[in-house]
Amino acid sequence: MAIALSAAVLLIGSTLLLGSVLVVTTSVPGEPFPVWSNPTRHRGASIGLRMAGVALIVFSSTWGLGPVGGAWVAVPVALAFGPGALAILLHNRSLPDRAAGERSGA
Repeated sequence: MAIALSAAVLLIGSTLLLGSVLVVTTSVPGEPFPVWSNPTRHRGASIGLRMAGVALIVFSSTWGLGPVGGAWVAVPVALAFGPGALAILLHNRSLPDRAAGERSGA
């Protein structure tokens, strides 16, 4: 029962993390989304969703999956962060080449 509950919390955390990315990418669609930092223009909901998502992922992995899975808990945690990272990469790739030239300083 605890594993199923922990997996559900992990899925909710992943969904919240993806939602935080979608909030920013839909509010400023022409601006690149930095991978390792916060966007220059963001909404408060994005930060709140991201904090809640990461907290739920960490909580579910240490509380329910960690004692059972040991080091293998890294696999579902990595998969939980995957959709948000994929959404960032797809958004940044969809930007026009002109914006890529402005980012690189060319």
